[in-house]
Amino acid sequence: MALLDIRALRTGFTTATGHVTALHDVSLSIDRGETLALVGESGSGKSVTACSILRLLPRRVARVTGGQILFNGADLLALDDRAMQGIRGNRIAMIFQEPMSALNPVMRIGDQIIEAVRLHRRVTHAEAHARALALLEQVRMPSPRERANDFPHQLSGGMRQRAMIAIALACEPDLLIADEPTTALDVTTQAQILALLKRLQAETGMAMLLITHDLGVVAETADRAAVMYAGRVVEQGPVEALLTRPAHPYTAGLLASLAIETLPPGSRLPEIPGTVPPLSAMPAGCAFALRCTHAVARCRTEVPVLEPAGSGEVACHARLRVPSPTVIEIEEVAA
Repeated sequence: MALLDIRALRTGFTTATGHVTALHDVSLSIDRGETLALVGESGSGKSVTACSILRLLPRRVARVTGGQILFNGADLLALDDRAMQGIRGNRIAMIFQEPMSALNPVMRIGDQIIEAVRLHRRVTHAEAHARALALLEQVRMPSPRERANDFPHQLSGGMRQRAMIAIALACEPDLLIADEPTTALDVTTQAQILALLKRLQAETGMAMLLITHDLGVVAETADRAAVMYAGRVVEQGPVEALLTRPAHPYTAGLLASLAIETLPPGSRLPEIPGTVPPLSAMPAGCAFALRCTHAVARCRTEVPVLEPAGSGEVACHARLRVPSPTVIEIEEVAA
């Protein structure tokens, strides 16, 4: 049984112009100790998926309208608020995209970790304080005793991210959700944070849902990857297969945009034409069809569903076959 099993999840928002669906039948699973990368450009639904799992979306405007989120076999959507509080930050923890806005600006770093520990563990303040220092050492915070007494604004970006990771690990979660954990960090610090997450995962055995738009990060960190576009999973499978033999034109487009070093001098950088359609005006068929150079007639009238393709799954009426890095063929799927 998978640790996390998301089945046909649908999440929507109430807007000034009416209800819009942000997630369309999203299905994902993560095994214990595994890293699943959720990939896609801004607005594809990655963070909405994460917040749906933890039920962090504002109830006034957001609502899960269908599906299941099974964690250790229990549907998180069926739990009452108190039971969900026992899961959130305890069995499932999250590293948010912007640590400066996620950390409490008027609390010392050590106190924020102590609060996370005592919220879910029956320990004394002294025991929680010792745990906080141990966590700061575990995430390799420089001078942990001194940094425990600092406020967030006194730390560098990399230190703030390490503090966020320490808070997330406070109760030894089974699943860590890392939402763009290296955003706004310099290249050296990014590499340090990614190496830290891999080391901590190896030490603790936790599973990880890594949300990113960076396929380089996916290649270095994840076991499997799922590519999202306009609120749908369009392709998923083992990382090596997905990055070397993409079956969806959107995945192939993302990969082509990385091949800067192989371009002849003066060549134009590869791009995916057009923009993601707004949630309030999704096309009748495949949401990517208007930007896809391989679209067939069926793509504009019928929404594709995930189907087995090689070692993974793809939702596409014109699947790509990539026998070599330089030759791409099209396979139109029969209706």
